[in-house]
Amino acid sequence: MPVYFYVDYTAADSPGLTATYTVTVASGGTTLATRNGTVTSASSISANAGGSDVTNTLGPGIYVGQILTQTVVYKYGNNTDISFQPLGISNFPDAVFRLVGNEITNIAGYASGAGKAPTGIAIGDHDKLYWPGSSVPDSGTEFTMVYYWEVLTAGTASALRPWADATSGTQYKYLYKTTESVLPAAGAAALSVTKTVDPVWLRATTTDGGYGPG
Repeated sequence: MPVYFYVDYTAADSPGLTATYTVTVASGGTTLATRNGTVTSASSISANAGGSDVTNTLGPGIYVGQILTQTVVYKYGNNTDISFQPLGISNFPDAVFRLVGNEITNIAGYASGAGKAPTGIAIGDHDKLYWPGSSVPDSGTEFTMVYYWEVLTAGTASALRPWADATSGTQYKYLYKTTESVLPAAGAAALSVTKTVDPVWLRATTTDGGYGPG
């Protein structure tokens, strides 16, 4: 299973800011692996040429323990290095809804003929959000992305506002929250337990009811 981290960088209001991080995998108090890294903020401008999200649909139902689907159709054209994002809001309750996977399920809308199909990205690609080196030469090319969210706790709602970004010309560009879905507060799945006894009575306390010792 992939691991995703929600990062709220609304305070990073200028490019070139650098932060270090450490990711540790542990079990039973024993450290199994450690990863140290550095991230640096970059600039991007808002423009339609950065791609757009066309539709944003949530799967049926919402309850604790569910894997909820979010299906977003994005549109690109004449872009490279494309990226998909399921949401772009501050203070998202990531302890309530956890992203556990994503997959491209369809690519359509581009014209037939040589040099029109996207390259460096394909149906079935999964568990990643950024395709460096990808190319989408034809305008109107649509990608269907399915995100999988694990519902962890009840009682908290949130918005889901997907967005898209890509290189167009010489600049990295994005288009933010053109569609929005609301994640309603989840309810705890009802659990009922029924107990029956067979046989309903025994002739003596030492009788096994025909089931044998033990």
